Amino acid sequence: MMNTFSRRFEMLCKKHNIKPTSLSFSDEIGINKSTINNYSTGTSPTAENIVKISKYFNVSSDYLLGLTNLPDRIDNFVSSNMELDITNLTENQLAEVQNYINYLKNNNSDK
Repeated sequence: MMNTFSRRFEMLCKKHNIKPTSLSFSDEIGINKSTINNYSTGTSPTAENIVKISKYFNVSSDYLLGLTNLPDRIDNFVSSNMELDITNLTENQLAEVQNYINYLKNNNSDK
């Protein structure tokens, strides 16, 4: 039975036209070919291999593990989507921004 990691790994390989069991992919990512093959049967990867795979596909480890449905790593998301210019905000406005962030964190529908 495939787990979330296996499904997402397979989907990312298809999306990038990568055959996961190819020797070139195995060499490029630095994970043994037989280990990669085991992922399709539901074998859980080591933490080290999760990091390698997430870096290769430029997705978060949390996404690979099914802890979030957002594939982007947070640093990519923030740098590309969230330029906040708070230099001219008053203390009250900054407090409102912080309150809103706390509200969003506490009312996260992905819990």
